[in-house]
Amino acid sequence: MDVLVAEASVGTVKNPSGARRGVLAPNIKVLFGMSEHLARFYIASLVLALDYLHSHDIVYRDLKPENVFIDETGYIKLGDFGFAKTLPKGKRTYTFCGTPGYVAPENILAHGYNSSVDWWGLGVLTYVLLTGRQPFSTPKTDDPMVVMRRIVDDGYVIPWPPYVTSSAKSLILQFMERKPSKRLGMLAGGVEDIKKHPWFEGFDWDALAARKIAAPRLPKQKDSEKRVREQTEMEENKVMPRENPDQVAEYLAIFKEF
Repeated sequence: MDVLVAEASVGTVKNPSGARRGVLAPNIKVLFGMSEHLARFYIASLVLALDYLHSHDIVYRDLKPENVFIDETGYIKLGDFGFAKTLPKGKRTYTFCGTPGYVAPENILAHGYNSSVDWWGLGVLTYVLLTGRQPFSTPKTDDPMVVMRRIVDDGYVIPWPPYVTSSAKSLILQFMERKPSKRLGMLAGGVEDIKKHPWFEGFDWDALAARKIAAPRLPKQKDSEKRVREQTEMEENKVMPRENPDQVAEYLAIFKEF
């Protein structure tokens, strides 16, 4: 999602921990991600996409900005289904896969998992879109093992930039609940619990599903040119799919009306 790079910026905010009686809080430089208005549109779209996949017994397993594409109308498309798997309801899978920083605790710990990992990933992605950084990257590290140890560590405290609203923080933390059975999206209300969360208050889900909401950001010319280049490169380096013909036919049938 190149939109994140385009929208991210460095700004200043008052340091809430730097204020003393009679002394103004000093300004500190922080990284800002995209606006909540824009992020809400993309996250809501991903909620609908994941709900569609889960309703067809498909677990995506690799949600991250690089796999979210923007079409010419400003709507999202979810791509790269290399880790996606058909998983009947009530079943679990144990294969470790995904991208460090976005994988769920139950995936790392090999406890067996289902669609719960996608809602965890959506929580991480929401944090990334709003802040421009990953929630388990502080203190800074390039070691994926360190990141994954933080993910499973109940004592790790996620750092929050001062501009993140309480409703956004609540949504993210409920997605990143370490116990899958208590995670937003996995409760009795399912996806409806997500839609009713305060962060989405007033959001028109039906209009989004019907593509009747004007996208808050349209692709710029350079975005389109880059997408054309990438598509051309993919065509030139096309490889045969790993699925057999029967699997391909099944997937085409599933996505016929999406």
